[in-house]
Amino acid sequence: MTDNFEQGKIDSFIMTKVLILFPFHNHNQLVDSLCDNLAKVGIEADSFDVVTWRYKKNSSNKTPFLLSILSPFMVIPKVRGLLITLLGKKVILKISENYEIIDIHFYSAIFDEIISELKKRKKIIKITIWGSDFYRATNARREVQRKFYQEVDIIQMASRQILTDFLLVYPELTNKTGIAHFGIMQFDIIDKIIENRNAETCKIDIGIPPDKIILACGTNGHDAQQHHLILRSIDQLPDSIKEKLFLLLPMTYGGDKKYFVEVKEKLVSLGVPYKLFISPLSVVEICKLRVISDIAITIQKTDAFSAAVQEHIYAGGILISGEWLPYNKLKENEIFYIETTLETLTETIGESIMNINKLKLHCDSNRVKMGLLSSWDAAITSWKDVYNKIGC
Repeated sequence: MTDNFEQGKIDSFIMTKVLILFPFHNHNQLVDSLCDNLAKVGIEADSFDVVTWRYKKNSSNKTPFLLSILSPFMVIPKVRGLLITLLGKKVILKISENYEIIDIHFYSAIFDEIISELKKRKKIIKITIWGSDFYRATNARREVQRKFYQEVDIIQMASRQILTDFLLVYPELTNKTGIAHFGIMQFDIIDKIIENRNAETCKIDIGIPPDKIILACGTNGHDAQQHHLILRSIDQLPDSIKEKLFLLLPMTYGGDKKYFVEVKEKLVSLGVPYKLFISPLSVVEICKLRVISDIAITIQKTDAFSAAVQEHIYAGGILISGEWLPYNKLKENEIFYIETTLETLTETIGESIMNINKLKLHCDSNRVKMGLLSSWDAAITSWKDVYNKIGC
């Protein structure tokens, strides 16, 4: 079954109603783009954030009365926690009544009890593994998940590497696993930015000197991004190189105030000009950061080929990544990037800056290759085929 989900094409039209459940508001736009693109291929898909109770519909399903009354109170943190504890399960099950397929994204403990209840109600259940929901799970948590993985109808991964690693832990689940990766809507926005404004103009828009080499350090505010190690490596560069640099640190989600303060203190002592982004940015603002970044450094502890990394590549930047990160898809598609160890990071950054024009020539074909790999036009068929197959 593993390969059939990628390769099989179902030509007959089947109206399937899907509800996507997910637990984090900062990925609304990614889930929304999935639902919007499913609608284009005849799949009705709505989404519900089980933490904020945001219910976004492409279908004509009515919002349950209980949710319409209580959802305005979810903006109050203390009330939100109480409502989720007392009524979260009831609200999710009520919303789920009108759907054939329930697709649980980023599987965490909040869904354990829900899965058993949905099975009792004869729902088709799919789990979509994003990456860190598998990689960062403890051994104890993985054993709890094993029971529920055995109950659901299909488990879908965002990449073949995740599938390979997943089956090393759960070999008995081979016959109910598949692959269907997310398309990246930001590619279209990056295209428009590049078409209308060059990188130097975008730098001026953001208040960055146009003559500086821009280094993007990490992609979010989690300490797993290892900002300290990146900044330490930059600090060890010769002054003649450091004076050419401007650092970007997008830390708009994840992390905590203590960690932000630590990173900022290190930035101040470094003496290299920088911009640290903590407040939320619009999608267009994020895409502008991708366009102006000459070099993107990602040495996070784990990653599942995140959209942010792919956006940097698509925008034409040079990617420096930790050699332990599972970016085999880049190699398989002959997409240029540079691997590094922690021990050689300073040397890798220095050599990349000294040879930046030559390296950017190697990146020239990355945009086309990345588009063929990760645009929604390329990705949506595999999602449609999976839903239609399990919805028959």
